[in-house]
Formats: sequence, C-alpha cells, structure tokens
Amino acid sequence: MLSERLFEDILVKYPELIEDKVKYIGRQVNYFGKRIDILFEDRYNEKLIIELKRGNLKRDALSQVLEYEGYILSEKDPSARVMIIANRIPFNLKKAMDHHGIEYKEITQKHLMEFLEQRDSTIYREIMVQIQEEPPSHTIREKITRQVKKSIKPKSVEEHLEGSSKEIRDAFDFFDEKILRLSSEIVRYTTSQNILYKRRVIFTELNVQKERLRLLIRTKNGEIDDPKHLTQKVPKSHEWGNLTHIVFVDLKEINIRYSIDDIMKLVSQSFNATY
Repeated sequence: MLSERLFEDILVKYPELIEDKVKYIGRQVNYFGKRIDILFEDRYNEKLIIELKRGNLKRDALSQVLEYEGYILSEKDPSARVMIIANRIPFNLKKAMDHHGIEYKEITQKHLMEFLEQRDSTIYREIMVQIQEEPPSHTIREKITRQVKKSIKPKSVEEHLEGSSKEIRDAFDFFDEKILRLSSEIVRYTTSQNILYKRRVIFTELNVQKERLRLLIRTKNGEIDDPKHLTQKVPKSHEWGNLTHIVFVDLKEINIRYSIDDIMKLVSQSFNATY
C-alpha cells in the first residue's frame, strides 16, 4: 500500500516525524562513496543519515547501518548520526540496536495515516483511494492495506452530515438517491473524510461542506462534456488516477446558474467512465 518512495516523500515533507528542527538536505545522495536514502541535518548542524525500510525491519538492515558507522562515522565524518526508520521494528532487533547503540525510530502505518489525515489531506486521500482501487490479492501488501483500513475509523453518512443545514441534508439525500439509481451495481461507502460511490472503481467522491457539496468525478483521458463549465480541472499535483474534475454544488446557484440535471449529467459521465 505505502511504497518506499511515498514513505520517503512524506518524511522529506514532514521531517518532524523523525525529530524536531531537522533540515532536509537530499535523498539517494552519495555521501563519502555510500548511497544514502535520505540525508538531513539535525538541530546541532550535524549530518543525520536515514536508512529507510518500508514494512517490517529485517535483520540484514542492521549490517548496512553498521557498515555506515564503521566507514563513514569512524573514518569520514565522526560527528554524523545514522538512524534506521521502519514501519515496524521487531522487539529482538530493538534490543540488538540498543545493545550496539544504533539509533532507530518506528513510524507505524497507523501513525502515518493519522498524521496525514490531520496535516495533508491530499496525500491521505491518494493513499485511501489507492486502497479502495487495489485489485483483490492475497499478498502481504493486501494484508497491510487491511490493517491500515482497520486503523482508521470511517465516519457514517450521518456523521458526515452532522451540523449541516436542512438544505444541505436535503440536497445530499437527493443526489445520493439519484446516484444510487444509476445502477444496482453501485456501492456506497464512507471514509473519515468522504462519501464514495463505486462500481468497479470509484467514480464519484462526495464531500459535505458547510454551504455546499463537493463532487470529485472520474473521466476518461481527462475529457468531460461540460457545456456550462461547471467543473474545474483538479491540479496535476493533487489528482489521483482518473478522478480528475471537481464540481461544487452551491445551493444558492441551483436553478439559477445550473440545474440538478446538469450536475447529474456530469455524474453520469463519471459513472460511464468505469465501463
């Protein structure tokens, strides 16, 4: 579910996950002839070498860290620090690293997702959409996906609507019924942030906001028939897969700038993009 590259991206963007006042220098860099996963500078202006391992830490990773310590720290830069980071570190390896004085940090999948939910909804949503669109399998990756999904409690539809006005609730009920009527194959489910509609894959993501509804919709090759220009293209840096367009349903504009049928035509196109 969480690739090592994405794990790196998150730590580079949020180095406070490692420790306070850490400055990013580079990744996959050559440092005295050794390839370093990520290189930081700590609060004392000393180099902090990160060896990153996705998933469970394996025993052979310790030899790599010891090599860094034996070569870089003793001969090249004795002030540098080496730290190993993994999603899970078995107890016996923690004891071994404590014995050898190796720095380590366990950053679990659950902790990462809880952090991203609060700090970076874009990356959080990308991961959650990837989880929902992943084909069934019996791999370790599938097991990790199930663990992450269990660790994040989704909100019910009623919880998503909590605090909304009667007008917003009525609008949601109307669109919800219309969307589900498109096909008996449609499944609706929720996450902690959104209400999603899926056939084979997600085709519409609905978010209840204070005075409007936000719909994220699927397209084929990024193309959509939108004569009234109701949609906005999701920025490339924010989109995930083929959920490429966004439309805001402002209750004040219904039957003035556009009709409910205009919105449903866009949703129907999104549904048809799943064929």
